[in-house]
Amino acid sequence: MHPSSLEIQNPEHQISPNILETLNSRYKARRELLDLQNEIGGATELNEEYANARRDIYRSALAPLNIDIGKAISGLTEAKLAFNDKVGVSTQRLIDIKHQRAGVKLSDVDKPLKPTPTDPSFWWARTHAWSTSGHTIQSLSDGLHFTGGPKLDKWNVERHESFGAIATFALQFDRIPPAPFGRWISSPFVELFGGVVVFAPDWDPLQGNGMASCDIYLRQTLYQFGIAMEGSSNEIIRGEAVSDGSWLISLENTGYSQSKSMPGHQDIPSVSLARTDISVDTLFADIEVRFDIHLKSAGALVWCDPEVILRTFQWPLLAKAW
Repeated sequence: MHPSSLEIQNPEHQISPNILETLNSRYKARRELLDLQNEIGGATELNEEYANARRDIYRSALAPLNIDIGKAISGLTEAKLAFNDKVGVSTQRLIDIKHQRAGVKLSDVDKPLKPTPTDPSFWWARTHAWSTSGHTIQSLSDGLHFTGGPKLDKWNVERHESFGAIATFALQFDRIPPAPFGRWISSPFVELFGGVVVFAPDWDPLQGNGMASCDIYLRQTLYQFGIAMEGSSNEIIRGEAVSDGSWLISLENTGYSQSKSMPGHQDIPSVSLARTDISVDTLFADIEVRFDIHLKSAGALVWCDPEVILRTFQWPLLAKAW
């Protein structure tokens, strides 16, 4: 499936053109790095070489028995693909029914109001949402909605995919609250609703292990921009925190599917700052919520069940009491 993306901007929060250009370059660089990681993780050629080697071994072992290995492999492949197709169709029908019956819309997310001069909140500027595997992405009044997902239809393939969003916020320097001890902490959160369903094929002698997993990657990055000599913006990272593995669904060689609900309230890793860490420029924050998917063997799938909803909120920078 082809990559999909969506950009949402806050019309009341204008960012200078030179910083906006740098933010766009920053986002593009992160996407290119993620695409490269996924590409390296997809060991399709190695799988095919390994499968060919297995076939050669089976062919040598079965030759004295006058067994047509090509015919046997073809029959097994067709049977497995037919079974996996039925699983996919049934799972999709179940998701469609859940989607129709859900019907209950979440409460609208409050409009991100412009902070007052004394409000120490990070002010939402824009959000980039994406999917490398063609999820449908919608921005509705109650949050970002992701539907769909990847399924392996090709024999003996391995893929790494991802979907999620990066939301950018800003805190102007004159709104940073006083800190008697010269230290602050940034502790954002998001809300995640809905769920995912995964299906891992059984082990078989031609493809090996069947695997399907989905994990949540969370990141907060605080940064500022100085002015480089040529007049462009120079990004300076002030702090970053990352976590993954806190929410995981993973199946291997099961031959059945399993669903898991989103966690609801989800804290983003906190970042601490010292007075010596920051300059008198605007302090930016990126909040990344990413779902990393791993699939191996024909029939493996990870689909939103019936959808995944991401809601982001503004939050204050707080002075530490020590």
